Amino acid sequence: MTIQIGYIQWLRDNGYGFPTEPILRQSQNILNMDSVLAYDENGKPIEPEWHAVDVIIGNPPFLGGNRIRAELGDKYVDDLFKLYEGRVPAFADLVCYWFEKARAMIEEGKVQRVGLLATQAIRGGVNRKVLERIKETGDIFWAQSDRDWILNGATVHVSMIGFDKGKEKEKTLDNLSVADINPDLTSHSNLTTASSLSENLKLCFIGTKKAGDFDIEEELAKKFLAQSNPNGKPNSNVIFKWMNGKSIVSKLPQRWIIYFGDMLIEEASLYEAPFEYARKNIYPERQNNNEERARVKWWQHRRPASEMWVEARKLKRYIATPRVSKHRIFNWISNDVLPDDGVYIFARDDDYFFGILHSKLHELWARATEHNYVKQKVVFVIHPLLLLKPSPSRGLRGQNRSMIRMCKPLPLLQKNWLNNAIDGLMLKVSAKPKRKSVPSPTSTTPAPPGSISPTNASMQPSSPPMAGRMMYPMKRF
Repeated sequence: MTIQIGYIQWLRDNGYGFPTEPILRQSQNILNMDSVLAYDENGKPIEPEWHAVDVIIGNPPFLGGNRIRAELGDKYVDDLFKLYEGRVPAFADLVCYWFEKARAMIEEGKVQRVGLLATQAIRGGVNRKVLERIKETGDIFWAQSDRDWILNGATVHVSMIGFDKGKEKEKTLDNLSVADINPDLTSHSNLTTASSLSENLKLCFIGTKKAGDFDIEEELAKKFLAQSNPNGKPNSNVIFKWMNGKSIVSKLPQRWIIYFGDMLIEEASLYEAPFEYARKNIYPERQNNNEERARVKWWQHRRPASEMWVEARKLKRYIATPRVSKHRIFNWISNDVLPDDGVYIFARDDDYFFGILHSKLHELWARATEHNYVKQKVVFVIHPLLLLKPSPSRGLRGQNRSMIRMCKPLPLLQKNWLNNAIDGLMLKVSAKPKRKSVPSPTSTTPAPPGSISPTNASMQPSSPPMAGRMMYPMKRF
């Protein structure tokens, strides 16, 4: 009905009048069927046939890749993955299968043009592979990279993409004429072709995905920690402080978590009280999980991220940043705090690397290549050798010492900001910082550039923290 109404409006707007009655007619062009997965008479998964047409326009159903199995079930997902293997990456968003099938139709000459809508997540990660394939066999000639979509009062960010076999020579991106549109829906240098750096391997990780009530209150955690086990192993081996992405940018009560890592059930059961808690509270829930691994290894987190935890525990502290955040904020986290899957962690403990992450160069690159942290891609603009820990035998160059000196106050200032007792400078992102010169009562020697002295550290903002502002206690380098 929607299509027919649109057709009537097109006739009216283009001077063709109105169709004869009956206005709404029976149509054989709309079918109630699965568009991306079907089965033959023997139950074998096959691609459903799409009829040859001039143009495909649509708003395919959205389902995030990490929710596909839970929503659609193991059999459907396994069949879907196998059918599109090599064309659509496993755990790509569901909408990607419509993009790939439409691309194949163009390649076969059965369709001239396609216009589809997706969330903006299609520009990055495994989702972007379908756009890269579109560029390989055709081209993107029109796109809206990031557009607000208001639905029931909630704003969703979507991308709109028009593509063909490469016949259209005029390219339009975000209503501007451009020479080319990259797979990440930009028109500048194609950063999607950036190569991996071996220096960055085993550097960045995503935290654990628990899929169960492993998080516990502090009172219960302390009770477990105070208890002993017959084998002599302390419960501190499996009870840790816990954090999510919101913990980095908000002041939240401390939570704790039970984490057996990738232990076998025989080893996990040696920690009697935490294991019994998991057996009573997590096992029943896990038996209804659609994923076989989650049902069988019910005492483990669904994604234990064991490699991440091994690397983090080698250090006294590691760097963490929220995976989803308006601003790219980094902070030091003690190695006894387990991050969840809403957090990226960097397995580095030196202030020099902390400074690199806060640099303007890294911020611009990270935003332009978002989703690439864990893919080991080039997240850093500068030469990779600058990211290596400086050699103590050779000492630190002046630049490195300056960067370390400027970055050391950052964690304290961020903490004070979150506690509403700001000891640094609150600057608007779009405005230049205004320095207020206050003579020191004890010394006339000026503080080094970027450092925080007792006198200028007491400056207070004229208004409380708010969206659109960020705190920088130094000049951005």
